[in-house]
Amino acid sequence: MRLRELPYWRGFKETGFSPESRVEFPVKGDGRYYLYAIRLSGNKFYHGSIAQLRIDPVLTGQRGARVKIRSVGFVP
Repeated sequence: MRLRELPYWRGFKETGFSPESRVEFPVKGDGRYYLYAIRLSGNKFYHGSIAQLRIDPVLTGQRGARVKIRSVGFVP
């Protein structure tokens, strides 16, 4: 399984998710929890408040494979 994290976000004025409103980064797939800090401000399409967040955790996977996310938080 090839792991990568693709969090997409949508603002309050947007009707859906856009390919431009995302940040891709690699994740470790060894079954342990890790803390990842993602700076959305580095994306020129990020502005304002986030109304919805979508996470696509795998690029390719196997049937029955699982991804566990302990928590998601935001820091100004």
